[in-house]
Amino acid sequence: MFSTRPIAVRGWINIANIHDGVLKLAGWLISPVERPLTGFEIKIRGRKITAFDLETNLPSPKLQAAFPHIPAAKNSRFRLKIPLDKLAASNLQDAFVEVIPKLGSETGQSLLAIINPSLPLPSEEDMHTIGGAFLPVGLEFLSYLIHYARLKPTDHVLDVGCGVGRLAYVLAYYLKPTARYAGFDIIDHLIQWTQAHITPQFPNFQFQKVNIHNKWYNPEGDIEAKDFIFPYPDASFDVIFLTSVFTHVRGYEISHYFDEIKRVLKPGGRCLFTCFLLNAESQSLIKDGKSTQNLIYDLGDCLTSNQEKPENATGFLEPVVASLIGDRGFSLLSKHYGSWCGRKDFTTYQDMLVILKPNFFQKAVRKMNYLWNNLQNK
Repeated sequence: MFSTRPIAVRGWINIANIHDGVLKLAGWLISPVERPLTGFEIKIRGRKITAFDLETNLPSPKLQAAFPHIPAAKNSRFRLKIPLDKLAASNLQDAFVEVIPKLGSETGQSLLAIINPSLPLPSEEDMHTIGGAFLPVGLEFLSYLIHYARLKPTDHVLDVGCGVGRLAYVLAYYLKPTARYAGFDIIDHLIQWTQAHITPQFPNFQFQKVNIHNKWYNPEGDIEAKDFIFPYPDASFDVIFLTSVFTHVRGYEISHYFDEIKRVLKPGGRCLFTCFLLNAESQSLIKDGKSTQNLIYDLGDCLTSNQEKPENATGFLEPVVASLIGDRGFSLLSKHYGSWCGRKDFTTYQDMLVILKPNFFQKAVRKMNYLWNNLQNK
């Protein structure tokens, strides 16, 4: 259904509605790579659409202000108009739309939209609790899960730190009823909203409050993160994701979470997570005052921007994260650096990694490659 191996782009569709028999889509598209936008491929519920009107390179002063170092941001807005017959127009509620940008001779990462979603949106206050941009960020990360974590509509998924269901909301329209979604979070009223509004319409989506202690979000919690056991059997999930969880915990907590992720992932399962990686580039940009996160206080197992409340924002040396991954037998599928530290070439705001729990065949291949490389080096 979805394109593969895309060029990373930063894009959103912020208008997706039907008026007078015409589907109108509008949004922004920018890419750190210098390739011209040559057109779009459009799919609705997996069906390719060939008849549409397109306007590109429209003025976008807001994007220019947000990304002044990317020249293409100045004229990055686009509009699409897709004529529909009456029957099609009446049957498109809750329909998934995929807009695939063509950058020169290559394919950009898909921009996703849902036409007239029937699920209600959370309150502005609840959306603000998780950082705002509810639908755009949810759709952005669904695209990453599809392209980089190989998410399929039939997969069983676990959302660690699900909040008010930002990813659950969009996954509800992507996953099949036979798939399973499980999410947990430490903020009670957010979980109550998901249980009241998403589960009744999508009973294969289950949410759970867990009482993990966190100085910022759950100071009354009676379970330490380093002791928390994910409430699921071994090998339960095909895909696990954690967005902006490892940016608020200590190193020993991440170590324990990787143990639990390994336990509940199926062989061949994938995990996508975001974090702040500290390496020569990001630390140099922090030193030069270009970073949004001043991660300079060394606590031994992580660096923080706030010595009084370290969980406000934490980052980790890249070799440390690599060791945590490798020591548990995970393979690194892909790594995508973020814009948080002020770098110009990025995928999203935080750094993003995708890891694989190898199955028997993948382990055997890796062992054979290891032995072969050792023989070659002798």
